[in-house]
Amino acid sequence: MKSIGFFGDSFCASNQPESWCNILQTKLGADRIRWFGNPGRSIWSVFFQYNNLIKANRVPDISIFCWTEPYRLYHPKHILSANTEPLEGVDPNIYKALEQYWIHLHNYDKDEMAYEYAIKHYDQTVLPTVTGETVQRGSSSPFETAAKTQASNLPQEHSSMKVCMPLVVARKIGTMAQ
Repeated sequence: MKSIGFFGDSFCASNQPESWCNILQTKLGADRIRWFGNPGRSIWSVFFQYNNLIKANRVPDISIFCWTEPYRLYHPKHILSANTEPLEGVDPNIYKALEQYWIHLHNYDKDEMAYEYAIKHYDQTVLPTVTGETVQRGSSSPFETAAKTQASNLPQEHSSMKVCMPLVVARKIGTMAQ
């Protein structure tokens, strides 16, 4: 049987039997799912996680990438995006710094450009070096980027911005019985 992994944010984090991840795993005849997404994480968290799997030679046979929206900041331990609610036990200075970043330093155009370039680089440079199949799904387009995603130059799986549902993915991978 093939192994399968989901890499991204909360869109692919559910392990409930009715989640699309488990439905897709069944349709593809894959082993249990080895990796799920992490709610609230940035694309950089995915890059680091997947790079570690590459180094350890543990990349699944099928890798499904659900790229999150471009405005999440990377932190190795904490979820940091606009309006993040402080968590108990986390240094409050992290949240103060986050608030100050959003007020004084954040730039939507820069985030969108960095997001596009980073995913293009990963798609064109890193993913071709691994064996197995990959499917990529773009962000669900938060209201800030809804009009901009249509003009994006990301790979086709991204620019279509269609929800990556099990049947569509299974057909793309070509392993589902007709």
